[in-house]
Amino acid sequence: MTTYILKRLGLALVTLWLLSVIVFFACQVLPGDPGRAILGNLASPSAVAALDHQLGVDRPLIEQYWTWITGVLHGNFGKSTQFSAPVEPYVRAALINSLKLAALT
Repeated sequence: MTTYILKRLGLALVTLWLLSVIVFFACQVLPGDPGRAILGNLASPSAVAALDHQLGVDRPLIEQYWTWITGVLHGNFGKSTQFSAPVEPYVRAALINSLKLAALT
């Protein structure tokens, strides 16, 4: 029974990791530039390049993924560009609501 549980937990971790890879790289192939999307079409190319550097989107994809996944594993989900606030409270609230719903079912 213990080996079955450990095997299922291992498969769950592998599944979560594969899902994180798929979601991360799927977001990277979407058209558009994050700096241009945030600053708008009238922003100067130097301002867009500076924001892209600040966001880290000018680095190689593997380095971006490593930075992102290590941050997530340490509880740092990043900063929302829409709200200019940490993402963690929003994730926590959604997770609590999901756990409540799962407990009721």
